[in-house]
Amino acid sequence: MSRLSFHRKLWSLVALVWLVLAVIGGLAVWEHRTTMLEDRKATLDTVLDAASHVIDAYKEKVDANQMPLADAQKAALAELGRMRYGKDGYIFAATTEPVILLNPTRPQMVGKYAGDLKDSKGNLIYSAILAAVMCIPIRRSRARRRTRRSCRRSAR
Repeated sequence: MSRLSFHRKLWSLVALVWLVLAVIGGLAVWEHRTTMLEDRKATLDTVLDAASHVIDAYKEKVDANQMPLADAQKAALAELGRMRYGKDGYIFAATTEPVILLNPTRPQMVGKYAGDLKDSKGNLIYSAILAAVMCIPIRRSRARRRTRRSCRRSAR
């Protein structure tokens, strides 16, 4: 470094400062992204927890013979259909076949088989969602959770 001229030493120092600033900026962007994702996950978890409570409330009414099962299912789906999060987030429901039970943005899909629907890249939409959901712990209550056996085997 002693062989470099003062001019080159100065430019090297400026380049080093810019490199450090770029690294700090990149780390700040990464941290901001991580925080935003955590916030979105927390919001979604809150909405899903509320949806779980709606379903549990109607299940309790059915168990107490206060409401017929079919009426409780319709009422629960109607209430879930009104739930939103963020600008355009909504809850949808489907069976494992997958037949759509609730899709507030596309009500014409309700009651139809969706297993062959594909996205713009040709991937099966609901089959991928169903595969992902089958590996999420199923909430029975806050205290007790269980995971599907197939996911535990695949995690080994």
